[in-house]
Amino acid sequence: MIKVDDLSAAGAVYPGLTLAAALAMLLLCGAIVYSDFAHRRIPNGYCAAIAVLSVPWWVGLGGISGLVGLAYQLAVPLLAAIPLLALFAARVLAGGDVKLLLSLLLWTPAALVLPMLIVIILGGGALGLVLKLLKRLFCAVNADTVPYGVPIIAGALLVLIPEFRMAMSALQASWA
Repeated sequence: MIKVDDLSAAGAVYPGLTLAAALAMLLLCGAIVYSDFAHRRIPNGYCAAIAVLSVPWWVGLGGISGLVGLAYQLAVPLLAAIPLLALFAARVLAGGDVKLLLSLLLWTPAALVLPMLIVIILGGGALGLVLKLLKRLFCAVNADTVPYGVPIIAGALLVLIPEFRMAMSALQASWA
């Protein structure tokens, strides 16, 4: 049986495809950070594009076997959807934040989900405190809502950096 974590540990089969998907995802993450800070809105198209880009990411990591890994990977966001929808219903998270987190979970190996969630929770709390402090100091700062997409992206990227580095090393080795 193929495990998702085994695919990423083995090295990228198609490192160029893997890195192209990663670069596109990073550009989309930058656009989401801007949109979330400036407008407190995460466009649906960005979340959908990140989700779709997970397919070339996993194919690049494991070839056709990567699709099997992606099928196993689908269980993570499916299991996470229930508590995330409950947080949305309780108005703890906005709909864009839920969609963003579910799309980034398609990229994150199951073993790295807990560290990702810890970074998101701590980052969201820290960002909320900083915004409240800035509102007290400078009344013009909007601290009524926290742009939670920022810590979601930070958490995902922090756990995915080793995966990106591995793909980059595989690409460099293929050029040598």
